[in-house]
Amino acid sequence: TIYLGQAVPIESLKSILPQYPEAVFISYFTVAPGKDKIDRYIADFNEQLNCRNRNALWLLGKQWVNLSSIPAFVSTFTAIEDVIKLL
Repeated sequence: TIYLGQAVPIESLKSILPQYPEAVFISYFTVAPGKDKIDRYIADFNEQLNCRNRNALWLLGKQWVNLSSIPAFVSTFTAIEDVIKLL
């Protein structure tokens, strides 16, 4: 499991995939990116890391609530306690 901090560029994650080919990335959306940019963030994440069945992106916070669609590799959580139970 890899927590994505506030300013971690997606492209910098490519270098860790060979060591962790089935990584679960966790990001907590509080204020940024804005709701209008989350769909693009998820698309960029998938394009650059080619998630498919090997990697997952777990999103916390309330920013993701109005997403138009959530891809299969993305799981959403409203409470940190729910994530902790799965770790």
